[in-house]
Amino acid sequence: MIKQFLKHKCNSKIKLFIAVICMFALVMSVSGCGNGNSGSDNTNATQSTVATYKVNRGEFDWSGNEYTSVLPNQKEWNVSQYLIDDSRKCCSVIIDNSDLESTKQYVKSLEKTGVSTVKSQVTDDKKNPILNYLGESDSYDISISYTGGITTISITKTK
Repeated sequence: MIKQFLKHKCNSKIKLFIAVICMFALVMSVSGCGNGNSGSDNTNATQSTVATYKVNRGEFDWSGNEYTSVLPNQKEWNVSQYLIDDSRKCCSVIIDNSDLESTKQYVKSLEKTGVSTVKSQVTDDKKNPILNYLGESDSYDISISYTGGITTISITKTK
C-alpha cells in the first residue's frame, strides 16, 4: 500500500509533512523518549518545549544550534525547516530538493567524523530510491532518511 501511495505524484508539502512525522516517530523510538513518567513523583517536571523553524533557502546555519553544530556542513542542501525539542534533546532537519547520491555522500562524511553505523539500507529503485541510516557517536545518535527528493536528518543527544 505504501508503494502505491509513493507512486502517486503528491505535492512536496504532503511529502514533507509525511517525512517530518516519520522522522519524529523514528527519533522518539531510537532515543527511547517517553512521556516522562518514570514512576516517581517528579514535582519539578516541565512541559516539553518543541520549536519548529522555517528557513529561507540558503539561510540555514549548521553551527547555529547545539544539535547540528556537531554535523558536517552541507552547504549545497536547501534546508526548509528544522524542529528542536530541548526536553527530549533532539532535533530534526528537513532538506528539500536533495538527491540519493548527495545523501549517500553525507553519510560517508559522517563516518569520517567518528559516527559509527548501526544500520544502513538503500533501495536503488530508479523511480523511488530510499535510504535509511542509523548511526551513533559518543554524544549523539543520528538517523537519516531519504525518499522522494527529501532528506530528513534527526539528531538525539545521548550525553
